[in-house]
Amino acid sequence: MSNDNTNIFGQSVGGGTAASQAPFGQAPQAPFGAATMSSGSQLPDGTEPAAFLRIARQRFNHIQSMNTASNIAEIQRYLTPDLYQSMYNDIMANQDQDVAEFSNLNAMVVDSATENGQYVVSVRFTGTVSEDLNSLPQPFAEVWHFVKPAGSSQDWLVAGIQQES
Repeated sequence: MSNDNTNIFGQSVGGGTAASQAPFGQAPQAPFGAATMSSGSQLPDGTEPAAFLRIARQRFNHIQSMNTASNIAEIQRYLTPDLYQSMYNDIMANQDQDVAEFSNLNAMVVDSATENGQYVVSVRFTGTVSEDLNSLPQPFAEVWHFVKPAGSSQDWLVAGIQQES
């Protein structure tokens, strides 16, 4: 049994002299299961990016699947009032029930900050989309900006959507 307090990657676990073992420019690793703010790996509210991205993908798929006029009240639950107002006419114009299908959906946190008393996390979604049953999948890329009041336990809302060309 070894007592060198390192994992299979040579990273310090459970104490020891982690600072001297950390590669130059990187913060020492915290013991497994411990919370750490090293390297800006957590989002402004303390959420781990992987957990946030799981929720972001679910929201993306849910909002996209509900993107018809008959579901306007459901969509409103996930958008800030400003974004809802700016998207209202587009959503109401979508009368057909044939919603876009997104495949190979990827999500990546591209920015996170605390601005004007709210947490902001920007997620870049990429993949392919079929706009209707008869169309071939086309590549797409969008950045969705999620916000919530700093220090609150409120749900994240979508505050903006940017199409990338």
